Order: sequence, then structure tokens, then C-alpha cells
Amino acid sequence: MFISFAFRTIYGKLILSFSIICIISGLAAMAAIYSLYKVEDKISVIESFYEINQRILEVRSSEKNFLLYENKNELISTIDKLNEIKTSMDALETSGIITNHNIKNCKTEFENYYDLIHQLIRKDYSEIDFNNLKINLRAYGHDFMNCAMSMDSSAKQQIERESRNYKAIAFILILIILPICAMIGIFLARWIMTPLREIRKAVAQVMRGELSYIPVEPTKKICSECAELIDALNKMLQALEDKHQQLIQAEKLMALGKVTAGIAHEINNPLNNISLTAEILMEDISNMDCDERRGMIHDIIVQVDRAREIVRNLLDFSRARKPTDWNRVNLGELIHNTLGLLKNQIRLSGVETELNLPQEPVTIMGNSSQLQQVFVNIILNALQAMKDGGKLRIEIKAVSEQDKAMIEISDTGPGIPHAVMEHIFEPFFTTKHDGTGLGLSVSYGIVKEHKGDIQVISEPGQGTTFRLEFPLWL
Repeated sequence: MFISFAFRTIYGKLILSFSIICIISGLAAMAAIYSLYKVEDKISVIESFYEINQRILEVRSSEKNFLLYENKNELISTIDKLNEIKTSMDALETSGIITNHNIKNCKTEFENYYDLIHQLIRKDYSEIDFNNLKINLRAYGHDFMNCAMSMDSSAKQQIERESRNYKAIAFILILIILPICAMIGIFLARWIMTPLREIRKAVAQVMRGELSYIPVEPTKKICSECAELIDALNKMLQALEDKHQQLIQAEKLMALGKVTAGIAHEINNPLNNISLTAEILMEDISNMDCDERRGMIHDIIVQVDRAREIVRNLLDFSRARKPTDWNRVNLGELIHNTLGLLKNQIRLSGVETELNLPQEPVTIMGNSSQLQQVFVNIILNALQAMKDGGKLRIEIKAVSEQDKAMIEISDTGPGIPHAVMEHIFEPFFTTKHDGTGLGLSVSYGIVKEHKGDIQVISEPGQGTTFRLEFPLWL
């Protein structure tokens, strides 16, 4: 259970990471403490040898005084020191730090020396024997001191070797542990960062329009927090998409309000014709022959069809469609429908239109309602820029070598100042008193959703051209 938790959550991975690092650090600390402990043992051995040497020097000093003055009290005073030396030597033998051979040799020399001192203290000897004992005392003392000094020197050399070994072990441990910690750190960093990189990559694809949501599956099995984060981001993206679509529809309704005045005037003409024809037919129907009545009824039907077409175009433009409702769109037909929708505004503005279409249909994949909204926004802006009349030029062409469809909408208006050009696609930026500043911003978003591009080419006094590019449907 813990292993599954550790492998699937960042929190668990962090705990596992810190646990591994703590274990490795603990082992290194234990090795260092053990080395220090052993070094302390060696230092205590050196101190023991120092104390033994000091006691031996004191004993030899008392020995010399005895040899000079033949005062047995000098020898009696050495007994306690000799006992301390013996205790220290026993402790060194028990510790195993000194080799048995060395310690046994020294203990033999010590016992000879110790026994001889006891003999000199307890008994009275003849002068000859006493002189011989003094000679032996000097010799035994010298041998014992040399043995102790040799053992001290040997022990110090051994301690130095072992200390160097402990240092080497500590250095080797550092050389081993540091790369291991570095490799573990790199591995754990990649382990933890991999799902986050996947999320960042997916978010970048969403920003470029390549994805509409972030896939959960690649990171779900290795990072439960990441799955929760992705779920929250997807909900946020869905909410933003819903708000964006609401904004598109709201802007469409505002454009529809601008179109309605022209539509009302345009639809009023066929209604007037229908009314007039119906009145004439009602008044003179008895005096008309069959062909005249049939002709007038045909006129009424034609005017009804004309009004129906205007209403249909209006409904098609105002209808909210799902953003995923994509199909093949013939750009020529869509431009024709848009111009038909704005026909009366174009006539009232005194603007001349020029439409250049290729012989072969130019088709793309997209949402026709949203694309028509883009064209309506751009054409209405062009008509408003040409208040005193002008020329509206629309050209559609297929750039086969780039697999792109290109639409250029140009006007002969006053152009756009350079200071304004930098901000025209920003939300709520407008130079009009009655504008919302959302038309071109929404249009820019729609074009990007269709994996297209929109550019503005304008110079003050030389008109404006909007160039739109979309992937061709081949």
C-alpha cells in the first residue's frame, strides 16, 4: 500500500526521496562515528603508553637513587608505581591492540624486574651478592624500559597505520556516497518532474490550439495529484471555452443589431411589393384574364422568396452553433451570403464592391457561422471607415504550395494609425464612441481556433487590408 502511494503521489515520492537520502546519510554518519570511536581508542592507547613511560621513568629514577645511596625506601616507593604499570599493561593486553608477543616479552621483563626489587627489599645480602643484585637491577630495568619503549614505538606505528586506513575508508565512503546521492537526486528529480513536464507540454499545445483539453491518462498512473490538477485545468478550460462561446454569441448579437436596420429596410421592399400587388389583384381580379392573375401571383411568390431568403440569412447568422460543429466550408459561397446579409448597408454607404473568386471552389474545414461572424465584423468596420463612400475589395485564392486558403478584405478608408495598429486585437480596445472593442478580438480568437492567421496591413491615408489564412481542405 505504501509503495503504491509512494509511486503514485508527489508527496509519497518526496517522502521516499528523503527517506533514501536519510538512510544513506545515516550510514555515512555511522561510519564516520565508528571511525572517530576507533581513533579515540587509539588516542587512549597512546595516553596509556605515555603514563606507563612516565611511571617507568619515575621507577628508574628511584632505582638510581637506590643504587647511589642504597636506601631501600627508594625501592619501596616504586612498588605502587610498578603495580600501576602492571595494571596498565594488563589492560593493554586485554584490549587486543598490542600483539601478544610484544606484551608477553614486556611482561616477562617486568616480572624479572619486579621480583628483583622485592628481593632487594625483603632480604639482606652479603656485599658481593648485593653488588651482583644491583648490577642485575640496572640490567633488568634497562631491558624493561627498552622493551616498553619498543612496544610504545610499535603501537604508535600500528595506530598511525590504522588511523590512515580509517581516513582512507572515510574518503572512499565520501567518494562512493556523493555520486550515489547525486544519481538518486537526478533520478528522483526526473521521476517527480516527468508528469509535470507532460502537463506543461500539454498546456503549451492547448495554447497553440493543438489540443482543446489536457489528456489525463499519461500521468494518471504515476501521479495522482497531477491527475487532480489536470482535471481542474480541464474544467477551467471548459469554463473558459463556454465563456468564450458566450462572448462570441454576444458579439454576434451586437453585430446583428448593426445589421438589423439595413435588413428591416431591405425586407420592407418585398413586403411593399407584395402588398401593392395584392391590392391590385383584389381590386381588378374580375377584369383580369387568367395570365394576368397568374403573373401577379408569380410576382407575389418571387417577393415572398426574396423576403424568406433575407430572413434565412439573418437566422443562419444569428443562430448559435456548437464550436465543434465543423464541416466543409466553401469560402466563395460564405462570402456571397455575407455580402447578401449586408447588401443594404453596402448600398446605403455608397460603397462599391469588387469580388474576385477563383474558378475552382476554395474549401476549408470550420464552423461556417463563426467564420461568417469574422467576415461580418471586418466588412462592417470597413463600411464604417468609408463614411463618404469608397471601394470594398474581397479576394479569395488558394496558395497550393503552402496548402493555405487566403482571403483579403481591403477598403479605401483613411487607414489605421501606427499607435492603434498595435492594439486592434486587444479586448475592449476601441476608437469608436459606440463600440465595445470586442469585434476584432473575438474575430482573432475564432481565426486562431480554426488554426488560421489574421494580419492587418494599413498605412494612414492608404486604406486597410485584412489578410486571413486558413489550412486548405484538400
